Amino acid sequence: MSHILYLITNNKKSIALFTITFLVIFFELFSIHYNYSGTVATINGQDTVSHSFYPYPYYSDEWVGVSLTEYAIQHHAVPMINPFDNNKPFANPLVVFYSLTALLFFIFGINPLTGWALFALINGLIICILTYLISRKLGGSVFASGIAML
Repeated sequence: MSHILYLITNNKKSIALFTITFLVIFFELFSIHYNYSGTVATINGQDTVSHSFYPYPYYSDEWVGVSLTEYAIQHHAVPMINPFDNNKPFANPLVVFYSLTALLFFIFGINPLTGWALFALINGLIICILTYLISRKLGGSVFASGIAML
């Protein structure tokens, strides 16, 4: 653990760059769901929104993840069915992932539908931090690791 902290905090420039990069990533990932301004695709074509709040999944694979997680929580079973096809059984290669996400959502009492955006934000931040740490561990400079983190 102390070696990981050293990779982040070995000097003041490293701490500052890591913090700034982390905050930029957090702001970008957070604003997608909770404070988005820009062009969106709607059923009627493209539209422009300002400070939009949309705490639900955007992509079809996220909706599948929500439905499989919800199924696992409701039925106390591994998600080996397709909730979008009349609950027909299918070979789910991500059964372990969705079982673990169901466990996390259940333990913390979070609704998968409204909590998926926060889950995606936390996953994105973890991936960026791991990218930074791996880059530093492999001998990358603080600046290069910060850029890789972005």
